[in-house]
Amino acid sequence: MSHNLKYGLFLGFISIALTLSIVMIDPTLMVATWFQILSLLINIAIMVIAGIELRKQQGGYLSFKNAFVSTLIIIAIGSAISTVYSIIQFNVIDPSLKETISESVINRTVGMLENFGADDQVIDEAVANLEGQDTFGTQTLLMGYLYSLVGGAIIALIIAAIVKKKEPEFD
Repeated sequence: MSHNLKYGLFLGFISIALTLSIVMIDPTLMVATWFQILSLLINIAIMVIAGIELRKQQGGYLSFKNAFVSTLIIIAIGSAISTVYSIIQFNVIDPSLKETISESVINRTVGMLENFGADDQVIDEAVANLEGQDTFGTQTLLMGYLYSLVGGAIIALIIAAIVKKKEPEFD
């Protein structure tokens, strides 16, 4: 199995495991900031480990280009697996999760707007906007996949800069 496929599968299945765990504990925690940050840090750690392993496989040296391409492929595979799982989870296995999480997002948004001192009209408009969205529909999740590739490219650039190691020109 190729390095990129192995780590892409690993990234995707870790994402699924995190989602399943949080859904079993309390699905409303999926929108919690700490959970989003934890997920991002775990993903970054996996990609850094993958980059370091690839560098070791290539004799201790890894070009920026190869590190970037490898990391981006891993992100694409992992995100694809996670997106397919989300489509199945929210549209087939348990469609009621959509409502639970959407209500949580609305409640958090209202609370935040109230803390900022927003008037009732602004809050009502925000709630109407959120209620009109199908956040977990197949099309929205597929668009999310495309956005994750764009964000993933930025993360891949940073990780590539961290794990690259240039071969000495003169021995």
